[in-house]
Amino acid sequence: MEQFKNCSISGWPVALSPKIGLTEKIEQRLKSVLDIDVKYFDKNDEIDEYVRADDYGKIDGKIPLCFGVVFDSSSKGNWNYQMRWNVSFVISFGKEMGLPSDHLTTAMNRIDFLSWYLFLIYKI
Repeated sequence: MEQFKNCSISGWPVALSPKIGLTEKIEQRLKSVLDIDVKYFDKNDEIDEYVRADDYGKIDGKIPLCFGVVFDSSSKGNWNYQMRWNVSFVISFGKEMGLPSDHLTTAMNRIDFLSWYLFLIYKI
């Protein structure tokens, strides 16, 4: 559970979508075992709106999200879901490195940049 420590320390909630029995069970587990709060969203687009708000991550603004899990569908124990990661630090670092903002705004480019960053720093 070491990988979740930063969520607990920072107080940043985990985004879950939508609020269904499965996500409520995840919330109970996150809260009871790891002391991590949850913020529910009805759909993935609402998470996008939340994290793109001008006051996201600012003092007296919207609290940053640690990560998110969006369930698109489920059937007999099979789930179709998306994982969402907070890459704000990656984007800030990219801007400091002089990468153009438009390169850092798409999900694929964020993943490419994160891979490049991990390789550069950790030789992964």
